Amino acid sequence: MKLYTSRPVIEELEKTKGDKREKMLGLISTREIPVLETSVEAEKLADIYVAENVIPVNYRTDGLHIAIAAVNDLDMIISMNFQHIVKRKTIKMTAAINSVNGYRAVEIYSPMVGGAEMKNNNAIEQDINRIRLEIYEETKGMTPEQRVEHTRKATDETIKKYGFKVIERVPHKKSL
Repeated sequence: MKLYTSRPVIEELEKTKGDKREKMLGLISTREIPVLETSVEAEKLADIYVAENVIPVNYRTDGLHIAIAAVNDLDMIISMNFQHIVKRKTIKMTAAINSVNGYRAVEIYSPMVGGAEMKNNNAIEQDINRIRLEIYEETKGMTPEQRVEHTRKATDETIKKYGFKVIERVPHKKSL
């Protein structure tokens, strides 16, 4: 299994307080996890999730995570966001929207620890929600193109500092 992260994840991690920030950024660096570039295409797909009431407008970044996976033809995403991402409604509706828009469904799972799903951690979820609301406030009213540029500017310094490899698209899988 190949792991990826994205610029919006880096942007969220930059806003994380305490040692969690350095631990997570360090993990991405030491594991050499490629950082997927955000795109106007993904921004527009996330906007559709919001317009169709799958993802609340204040948390459109949640939809962006799914959209980046969809436009890059990734099999799945792993998330601890039980409020907006790891939900039956979100899984079903994003799959339908993706299909109508020429993308395949992205499987959405919560992390597994020792074979048992992690329980909803309110402190983590509250921190994630705070960060996503902050990003929403910074970007509301922007066009998809402006949001892409905002995310790039917000993350360039961290990407350089940690030496992250940024890729425009996931290389296509070769068929046998």
